[in-house]
Amino acid sequence: MGMGAAVKVALQLYKEGFFNEIKSVIDMGTQEIHLEYEDFEYYCKSVSLEFESNIFSGLFDPLGPRRVPSREFWKLLGIEKIDSLDLDPKYGAFGVDLNFPLADEKLKGRYDLVTDFGNNEHPFNVAEAYRTMHRLCGVDGYLWIEQNIYNGNGFFNFDQSFFEGMAAANSYSIAYSAYIVGSGSMKQFFIPASKELLAKLDLNRVDYVGITYIFRKRSDKDFKFYYQGNADKPRELFKVDLLPDRLPAERLYIPIQQADTLKTISFKNLVVELMMRIWGKAKFWA
Repeated sequence: MGMGAAVKVALQLYKEGFFNEIKSVIDMGTQEIHLEYEDFEYYCKSVSLEFESNIFSGLFDPLGPRRVPSREFWKLLGIEKIDSLDLDPKYGAFGVDLNFPLADEKLKGRYDLVTDFGNNEHPFNVAEAYRTMHRLCGVDGYLWIEQNIYNGNGFFNFDQSFFEGMAAANSYSIAYSAYIVGSGSMKQFFIPASKELLAKLDLNRVDYVGITYIFRKRSDKDFKFYYQGNADKPRELFKVDLLPDRLPAERLYIPIQQADTLKTISFKNLVVELMMRIWGKAKFWA
């Protein structure tokens, strides 16, 4: 998909100081900006961010926007180290086949922000692609995913439960989530990630519907595969707890029962777990 609506979210985060802590980013796939020049200029001006117009002039091509790499946008936000993974390394990306486990140990845990703006639906082994994202991200770093749930162009469309399950199984906090409605001419609009609201859309009148999540990685444990719903397998049951915070407000899954042992976590241990997570967040934002 490239960076369309994601630019607006990134600029809002920039305005509120999010990128002060982000020194390195890696994109899954060699991404580009999917906005018209006038929109890009308007969004940047709205957060008082100046840029050299010649660098982004490809967005103004009257014959159709030319390729403007996402790395130019990350540079604009002050990020120092910018990389990408791609099956084809011709744009300077690390040549990686996401169908297989990440072999380069030097890349593991190296990045503050790992993005998937419409890349991980293309390798068949989508689970391995998301495990690679997890492995690239350092502890307390962020994983930013944007995928289609309707009318995509890859092997897969995604359901909200895919992302909520990923967060629960891997102890991610959820910093941001939304549905994205595409209406043509590179116009994208956000709506809350509510299935009730999504059901009100007339899918015959939109180009596509996407979904975006920003996760924060809280642990150095390896990626955990998980099951959907009430699959007849050992699993953990989770309860959602909403915690207030400075930017970004984060939503945490706290385990309340271990299904394989049928041992319920005591109220005391649950409070301890909650206080440890609050303390970790307070140290980060101090």
